[in-house]
Amino acid sequence: MKEGMPLPQKEKKDIRSLLDVLRRGAVMGMLGVATAQGAESAPVAYAGHTHEEPSAEATNIERTHEGALTEAQIRTMLRYDVGERVFLGTEKGTARIAEGRGEWIGASATAIRELLDRGEGAPIIGHTHPLSIYRNVGYTAEDLETLRARGETPGPMPPSFTDVLGAINTAEHFSESEVAILSRAYDPTGVWEYSIDEDHVAVRTFLRFRDGLERAVNDALTTDEHAQMREWSIQNVHPAKRIQLVRKKVNGVPIAAKMEMAMMRFTASLPERTLRIVERFASLETLSVQLASAKRNAADSQQIARAIDTYITSCERLGISVSYQAYQQ
Repeated sequence: MKEGMPLPQKEKKDIRSLLDVLRRGAVMGMLGVATAQGAESAPVAYAGHTHEEPSAEATNIERTHEGALTEAQIRTMLRYDVGERVFLGTEKGTARIAEGRGEWIGASATAIRELLDRGEGAPIIGHTHPLSIYRNVGYTAEDLETLRARGETPGPMPPSFTDVLGAINTAEHFSESEVAILSRAYDPTGVWEYSIDEDHVAVRTFLRFRDGLERAVNDALTTDEHAQMREWSIQNVHPAKRIQLVRKKVNGVPIAAKMEMAMMRFTASLPERTLRIVERFASLETLSVQLASAKRNAADSQQIARAIDTYITSCERLGISVSYQAYQQ
């Protein structure tokens, strides 16, 4: 498409829909980090999650915990924690709850490398989807308190689009490793384990898209805007809240507006095949939300089982191997 030519209405609608999913998947916030730090120097940070102290019921599980985490401990976190947790471990069962800065908790490249160097099998980077974050899929505080009081659970919450992005970034960074890095998401119903095939054509296509998008956004911002994001220490802010920051004006113009325009121009230039692959990745966010809210929307067990299969199959087509194991009651 030639520069300056108007987009056809359908193509414009498709791109706006894709950008909306990318925004909701905290991609704009992640771009803010890459832009503020410089794409080459940005550290591997597996996932960003709210950094809040555990509730009184979960204080026996310290953030500096070393050693094997039991399923009972993890399920206590899921039941009572007000924010997500990240922890690192290996196939042999050792685990360390990751420390955070500000509202950012993540697995640094250094910490993951230490696990690889131990030679204890595949590193496992886990994080929780506690009951409290189901507010993001339509549950009210009262709904969640009722579930907690009754000892009941909502529907499964698989890895979000943001979770998958973190796993892709990590797989790329450690692509020379002889062992695959495993990721896990623990929700109130069970455990999702997933890994990335960085040689899969869809993953390679998405990485090219990510790199091109970062360059497009980086080039669109002024020196003052880059400096402002560094001043905000945006890398230490929860991904969803980063979007609120970049909506602030610098020299009279919101940074977010310039980022979104750069995103739209870049996305409009993509070949049809690339656009479709990126849309499939972005659709994982919708599938995750639909599954997490399915029980609230009166879905029965068979419908939930089919939704799990749909999510897993969608991931497999994108080079993401996923399994789900429900807890034993």
